[in-house]
Amino acid sequence: CGLLFAFRKDVEFHRPTVMSKATAFLWSDYRPSMVMWEPLAQLHKLALTGYILLTKHEFARVVIANLLCVISLVAYFVVAPLKRLEDNWVFYFLHLTLLMLFQCGMVMHTCDHSDLCRALGMGRSTFGPAIIFLSVTIALNLIGLILVVILFVTNSRASLPILLREEK
Repeated sequence: CGLLFAFRKDVEFHRPTVMSKATAFLWSDYRPSMVMWEPLAQLHKLALTGYILLTKHEFARVVIANLLCVISLVAYFVVAPLKRLEDNWVFYFLHLTLLMLFQCGMVMHTCDHSDLCRALGMGRSTFGPAIIFLSVTIALNLIGLILVVILFVTNSRASLPILLREEK
């Protein structure tokens, strides 16, 4: 974080230095004004995988994870820090998938500790809700993959040299 902060102006104003070139793997996918997004992304990953375990209650963990995912998804959608549009869309769909899995965890926890699933006709088991959520998540991923491939193909055709483009 300190390294990125130290040379963020060099990257933003396109002044290559030895340090900015050496650490390009940290910021090269981001727009120049978004160099500091990488530490935020790492903090988000750390919060979802580590800090959340400090909470003693399982259901509270899933609720906190849901909130972190929603906040991150909205922030990413508003800021769109990556250079390539396709990369931003891949991230959106991955975060939606993560959010769906956390929602599945909430529903499964609710089914285990109440009669809600039985009242909805899914029985006492968490198998029914898990299958529903996994099916929706897989469908969402397939739709996202198709959209990202279409976006990638469309953008790559637009950036081809004039001699290599197909004539209509």
